[in-house]
Amino acid sequence: MTVDENDYTLVIGIDFGTTFSGCSYAYVQDGFMEVKDITYWQIGHSSKVPTQSLYKKNTKELLSWGYLAINKAKEPSNKDDLVNRVKLWLDRTIKHPPTLPNGLTPTDVISDYLKELNNYVVERLKWKDTSLEDASKFKYCLTVPIMWSEESKGIMRNAAIQAGIVKQDDSPEKLLIVEESEAAALWCEHTSPELNLQNGSRYMICDAGGDTVDLAVFEIDETSGTRNMREVTMGSGSSCGSTLLDYRMEELLKKRLSRFSNVDRYKVALMVQQFVDTVKPIFDNENDSLLDIPPGIEGIIPHVPGDGIKGDKLWISTTEMREEVFEPVVQQVLDMIEKQLVQLGDRNLDAMFIAGGFGQSPYLFGRIKDTFKDRVKSIVLTPKGDMAVMRGAVLFGLKPRVITQRILRRTYGIKFSIPPESDIKQDNNTSPNKDEFHVCVKKGEPIDEEIWIKKRISWSKADLPIISLYAYDGDDPIPQYGEPPELELVAMFDTQFPIETRKKKERPVLNLHMQFCLDKIRIKINVLDREFEYSPVEDITGEKETIRYAEISSHPDVEKRRHHVLKWLKKIKAEHIKRKQ
Repeated sequence: MTVDENDYTLVIGIDFGTTFSGCSYAYVQDGFMEVKDITYWQIGHSSKVPTQSLYKKNTKELLSWGYLAINKAKEPSNKDDLVNRVKLWLDRTIKHPPTLPNGLTPTDVISDYLKELNNYVVERLKWKDTSLEDASKFKYCLTVPIMWSEESKGIMRNAAIQAGIVKQDDSPEKLLIVEESEAAALWCEHTSPELNLQNGSRYMICDAGGDTVDLAVFEIDETSGTRNMREVTMGSGSSCGSTLLDYRMEELLKKRLSRFSNVDRYKVALMVQQFVDTVKPIFDNENDSLLDIPPGIEGIIPHVPGDGIKGDKLWISTTEMREEVFEPVVQQVLDMIEKQLVQLGDRNLDAMFIAGGFGQSPYLFGRIKDTFKDRVKSIVLTPKGDMAVMRGAVLFGLKPRVITQRILRRTYGIKFSIPPESDIKQDNNTSPNKDEFHVCVKKGEPIDEEIWIKKRISWSKADLPIISLYAYDGDDPIPQYGEPPELELVAMFDTQFPIETRKKKERPVLNLHMQFCLDKIRIKINVLDREFEYSPVEDITGEKETIRYAEISSHPDVEKRRHHVLKWLKKIKAEHIKRKQ
């Protein structure tokens, strides 16, 4: 069912996180006036719910999710499979994501979870407001990390469809995808009117969450008369969130208690949870920390002077907590911020917004402020920063903001598969060498989504070269020649257009046009005064299919001239598979 944009009653923003997920919403008629949160999840008040699912042993049957999944998994008799951190499967930089049981795929797990989460949210909203009867008038906005590939964004969209949040034939506006840094930027701007950020103002978003820290720098762009954003540095993300503090705390406890034989993993886990609940949120480098020693240990621990045992408490000094737990992780965040400032060069940074759950840490905020106060005009701890992403998603759903400039995360270029005896020349009138990687756009370059990048190719025979689009992720010098895995095949393009070579033109010219958008790459070809467009390309991994074209101005013999080069397409595909093996 298609709903007119003006008929939506509610916008729901969903922040699907690695460890926790959350949801905010707003009535369309209220606009930006009031964004609300779901703050009761299953068993009690909480701003977010665990991103965990429990599946029946050896099956794909979901038994429970969220807090209920965790509680059931803790039962002594439990033999079912607890699945968590599935979001890591969609991050191409993670080499060893967690194992999924029972043949489950990331799409299966994410769609199952989103289905339960959405059903819970819709039921709760209808319970609070009985006038919300028609869920088809709900508009959604899902957030994704800045470092995700187009494939991962596509998996999230497909998972939302599989979950029943939207239907395949719904209007694209019913489900919007926004990068987490952009969503956080909207909320941070919205809550800081006193900074008076105007056209040309630049600010950094530091979204420090439980698992990852994402950074991006934006510039306000009002040249079109509306308030939009330009991305001015290549955003970055790293797995140095607050869960690293938990791991380091666990190692510290094991070291401090190693001489006691009755200290098992369960007792250490109890103490780590104490740290998570009582120390981590408030540590400010001012006070020592005390942790309760679990029953079964304190009665037999010998009280050795200087061992840090005070009654039934384990004492950890401020210095030890800082140097062993906090500082190594915080330093990673500071290094990330420094790299963003290096990209900025001599351009001013008007503000830095600290958001995310880890961003609320007094120690992290204090270190950021002390380190960068002389280089940034205003460093702001965002109100309700742990909800900035999901609240910003709602603002984006209410009024999508255009990103007028993006910074590319990958280098893209083309290769030609040249039919025998063909002589092909490019813009500079030189013939390309076999297997040469011809760069179109480079990693780190600014790209205007409204701009088409052009490349001219000419050839001397009737057969056009087969064009393949490749990507290069490295920071080293771009290879002139490259093969997988150094280069990754993005797509192959059918170039057997229904055209006749004009005798007057010895070297017909093919004009290749490429547009790099948020979630796709668009390709158009102009040759001999006829224009063809390919289906949008998603930069995904896995087996590649040849992208077909359609003539923008239809011609009756579109298929007629294709069959004589199918062997070339098959050969290219076979060679690519062989190289990857």
